[in-house]
Amino acid sequence: MICFIATSIQAQKEEVYQNESKTHIGWQADRPLTKDDYQGDFNKDPKHQKYCDEVGLCVNAATGVFYRIDARKGRYKPGKYYEKLYVSPLFQKNISCYSSTADSLDFAKQQLVFDIDELTARYMKYQFQHFLDSFDFHCDNECTFFFLSFYEDAMAIRDSLISRYSLDVYLVNRERAYDEWRQRVDQLLDTYKDYATTPEEVQRILFDKPLDKKLKLAKYLMPSWFAKQKQSEKKQNEE
Repeated sequence: MICFIATSIQAQKEEVYQNESKTHIGWQADRPLTKDDYQGDFNKDPKHQKYCDEVGLCVNAATGVFYRIDARKGRYKPGKYYEKLYVSPLFQKNISCYSSTADSLDFAKQQLVFDIDELTARYMKYQFQHFLDSFDFHCDNECTFFFLSFYEDAMAIRDSLISRYSLDVYLVNRERAYDEWRQRVDQLLDTYKDYATTPEEVQRILFDKPLDKKLKLAKYLMPSWFAKQKQSEKKQNEE
């Protein structure tokens, strides 16, 4: 009975985070994308069918990598980190779509694109943490600027990877290309497994609200694309 009570108390202390909203899904290892997640209209854009017919791109996943940095409220105290970084890949439901002819492999190919986003997120967090550890930095808003450079570099690598993947798998359609890319990305994900996206990060990015009352959005943080996207969607809804 004592063990049961102790376990119950511990369970109550553990935070439960959301990895999905009405419009987006955050990357999580135990939550692969499904056919039902693609809620966009494939026939809305004639180019979709053209690409499906010509290069086999019959599933379109709208994905990206987003970040937020929160800083503690109040005065800076030496010897403590006062910024917290959140990075998460997101999948947007309402503009992701598929052809009625798409099969399981078509969906798997786009899952791999989402996994490349996760690899990108892990890599940028690894590089940023390695930088901080190397110089023993203790940040109070100024580390935001350092992170932005790592974000931009990692996103450039991400774009290059996806371009090469698309060339290999879709345009050239090389035999066993998908299997080789799947194995390669899985190996790299394992290499950076210590930097995997957490449920906490997903919720922070999804709902764009600090999770800790002691934290606020870092003062000098430049607005992310996700924030601009939300503002654009809000404006469209109002119109």
